[in-house]
Amino acid sequence: MKSAKLFLIALIILIIACKKNTSIQITEEKYNGTEQFKIQTPSATYYLEKEAGGFSSIIDRDGNDWIKFKKTENPGVPQSAAADFRGLPNMVHRSDDKGCGHPGFNKCSSVQLDDRTIRTTSKSGKWQWTWTFFKKFAVLAIDKVDTNNVYWVLYEGPIAGKYDPGNQYWGTNKDGVRTDKPDRYLKETVYGSWHWAFFGDYRVNRVLFLAQKEDDQITDTFGFMGNSKTDALNAEDGMVVFGFGREAGATPLLTAPDNAFYIGFFEDAVTDSESFETLRLYVENILKRESSE
Repeated sequence: MKSAKLFLIALIILIIACKKNTSIQITEEKYNGTEQFKIQTPSATYYLEKEAGGFSSIIDRDGNDWIKFKKTENPGVPQSAAADFRGLPNMVHRSDDKGCGHPGFNKCSSVQLDDRTIRTTSKSGKWQWTWTFFKKFAVLAIDKVDTNNVYWVLYEGPIAGKYDPGNQYWGTNKDGVRTDKPDRYLKETVYGSWHWAFFGDYRVNRVLFLAQKEDDQITDTFGFMGNSKTDALNAEDGMVVFGFGREAGATPLLTAPDNAFYIGFFEDAVTDSESFETLRLYVENILKRESSE
């Protein structure tokens, strides 16, 4: 009887071990001078600043960092397009909680909940969100918002790790592939209302996509921002600025406490109608959670 009981216990332990996620690894390390979670998945490596709750790096399988956040002593416009402004989701822009979700700030605390989940809470207690990591994408779930303030969800970084608008493209669910180069410094920023968007480089067989769980009619934005005031599209460095819920005048618009946003890579270039259709099906399947792994 005793041996049978021990066998049953061993079998249960084995079953649990087999079910345990092994494709995603979350560790803790000091990275770029701050304490961060390092999340390794088959498609990307994410660095999440603990006291920010936002990504300072998203590195693809070829080693390209699509954020490349850097902290400098004197941030400002436009030079910080190559450094301090970068990050994801860079959520809170106003109020005493300004900087929540943005690397380089220390307005939050983050804890690992399980083998694929990290929760961030603002030190004020007014904001909370959860990151869940899958093999091919990550999900940002907004759990709690400050009811007296609004937010946005931004991607600010260099496409494929390099600021080079002449060799890069973008697109949305409504527009397909776009090759226009809106210069934010010249106030050429594009505004629309999009369910999802993507960003690519003609030299890289991969695009980064961002999607929101529920489609809406709230204003979103996209533009290139160089670190130079003159000829910004040919600047030495810079980033793209994409925002869900961002109006002109750096105005946040999102209020919902139950939003969810998806971030991930699609492993192919998207440069024509056929590849765009493949991407569309891929993203829509993820939003339906038909391919959660």
